[in-house]
Amino acid sequence: MKIAILAYHDITEAKPLRRYAVSKDLFKKHLLWLKEHNFRAISLADLYAALISKQELPAQSVVLTFDDGLLNHYTYAFPLLKELGFPACFFVIANFIGREGFMDWEHLEALRASGMEVGSHGLSHNLLSLMPDEEIKKEFLFSKDILEKNLNRPVEFLSIPRGHDNLKIRKLAQGLGYKAICASMPGYINKASSPISLNRFFLRSNTTLSDFADIMRGELLIKLKIKIQSTSFLLLRHLLGMGLYEKIRMRLLKDEYAH
Repeated sequence: MKIAILAYHDITEAKPLRRYAVSKDLFKKHLLWLKEHNFRAISLADLYAALISKQELPAQSVVLTFDDGLLNHYTYAFPLLKELGFPACFFVIANFIGREGFMDWEHLEALRASGMEVGSHGLSHNLLSLMPDEEIKKEFLFSKDILEKNLNRPVEFLSIPRGHDNLKIRKLAQGLGYKAICASMPGYINKASSPISLNRFFLRSNTTLSDFADIMRGELLIKLKIKIQSTSFLLLRHLLGMGLYEKIRMRLLKDEYAH
């Protein structure tokens, strides 16, 4: 079993201007490529169940995830997912629900009613690694509580905000009732993977359709390229410190939130 979890942020109508953005046309090509090559999208719940029971899933399986709860997920991604019959998990920032540019409760209920999963992406999208333990717990517990009360369904999956996590953060989340936790490091999921830290491949504005196909096929060169990029970012975080690294990243890559 070697499964890729794909992670998307912005799905844009025009040419993407931000690093973590994919045009809706390219996103559609991703989904059509999966369909044409007989990949089967599965839910995070299905993946979690397979990992816990040590069962094999079909080799042509893929998990689709979306971070931040942006309105363009509902406007552009959701119709295509429904059309092709692909499930996905949408990780939302609880305090951002209903803000300009983000989905509201009506949108989220429509996702759930159609079989999509809704998970937590924290309460405020702040850097957890710079917070004391009690504040981290609030991020996880309050966001879970808000989503469960408003959607009337359990919220069992978490995406670490801004990808800055460590074992302590993951253990805190697990202790508060999250079954599976999506991280930001690239890599494939296999039968030996732990649900406490699920690797994902992030799709960016410079990820071509050819790159996408190489990721799905597990081509060595694209895996090596992604590994080098990820290692470089980790090294920069270590050298600069999390606070300074984040300021520079937001300024250079235009990743900060305007809302």
